[in-house]
Amino acid sequence: MEASPLTGRGRGLFLSLFLSFISIGLLLYFTWEDDTLASLEMLNPLGLLAGFFLVVGLWLVEGLRIKSLLKAVGSPTQLPLFYAARAFLITFFWGGITPWALGEWPAHIMALTRREVAPGQAAAVALLRSLYTKGVFVIWSGIIIFFYNNLGVGISTGRIFHGAFLAVAFSSFAYLLVMLKPGMVVFLLSLIQRFALTRHLYEGNRGVTRFLKALLEEARRFRTSLKQAWQRGLLWLLLPVLLTVCYWALYFSIAPLILWSFGMNPPYITAVSWQVMLFLVLSYIPLPGGSGAAEISAATLFVGFVPSPFIGIFIAAWRFFTYYLPLLCGGIAFLSFIRYQR
Repeated sequence: MEASPLTGRGRGLFLSLFLSFISIGLLLYFTWEDDTLASLEMLNPLGLLAGFFLVVGLWLVEGLRIKSLLKAVGSPTQLPLFYAARAFLITFFWGGITPWALGEWPAHIMALTRREVAPGQAAAVALLRSLYTKGVFVIWSGIIIFFYNNLGVGISTGRIFHGAFLAVAFSSFAYLLVMLKPGMVVFLLSLIQRFALTRHLYEGNRGVTRFLKALLEEARRFRTSLKQAWQRGLLWLLLPVLLTVCYWALYFSIAPLILWSFGMNPPYITAVSWQVMLFLVLSYIPLPGGSGAAEISAATLFVGFVPSPFIGIFIAAWRFFTYYLPLLCGGIAFLSFIRYQR
């Protein structure tokens, strides 16, 4: 019996877009007024054009980050910037259509291994990439929570932010521990293979035995890659950090740029701070791409300085640049990737 075409990634994509479109539709319905059309007449097309180029610039920055991480772990593979950016878009696509972005790591490793990057090195790049992102969010959100008092959120929202901060801090520590002690991965895999109960499950099955041996070999390469990253010096580890900061600083500038396009002058630091805390919370919501929760939460936060008649249009434009556009391009990149493999 053939599987339905709406399985796996198709179901996740449908759910993500459905929840997002429904949420934006509700926002437009409940906030639409006569002033909404008037606000559209104030649109500066140059602002939206700048937003498009800013998004493309983000993809290139992420491509540079992937290239720098490959250098850091000692990979001999020289990825063209275009392909590195395409690998990011494929990663974004899978992260955006799976709960908790669970598809992000496998997609990232798959995209790199297809360009002859060893799986162990690709896994090391995925780990460092996630560690740097989490580290940046921990530092930024910590500064916002403990030193910035202009968010104007209630007690319940503040508790949610604090909980998300602690969760990200804990997961960042776990990632850092693996980075500092990569031999733990090899030890755990070796222990599993030696354990009597698990050995009984795969003994006699040559395919599973070969797979576990290959997995252990890549785990050793993963350990070697992370050790080499430390040995190459601080510069090779610092460059991806700077690119990570650059990526998210530009990403969080999209919302203020959209508001500027409509003749508004939002407080930049507050707009960025709200987005940092929003993304901190969304990473723990089990919905593909945080759809539904992202739109409603952002509308609730930004309504403080975005006029009510414009909030629905603003959220739609914001999600277009930060989610729909990279998701569409990531899907196209993934389809071309599959076609090339065939």
